[in-house]
Amino acid sequence: MQINDTNNRRNFLKTTALAMPALLPAQQRNDAVRAALIGCGGRGTWDAKQFLSANNTEIIAVCDVDQAQLKKFEQRVPGKRDTYS
Repeated sequence: MQINDTNNRRNFLKTTALAMPALLPAQQRNDAVRAALIGCGGRGTWDAKQFLSANNTEIIAVCDVDQAQLKKFEQRVPGKRDTYS
């Protein structure tokens, strides 16, 4: 007998979608959304700029194994944040 995973997944998503509106009012609209970035090359820089274009967002930490990429990122996306390598 084969279990129908698609049906179970679909039911889970429907139930979760119905529950989300009840959870959303718990957040205040003026709360900032904070994120950390791992890998800040070309794609990471683009992702960061897109993220920061939304209201009430900030990147609090950036991580890259390449120190040169971290320095380039700091020039391209100014702001105070922790850096790790």
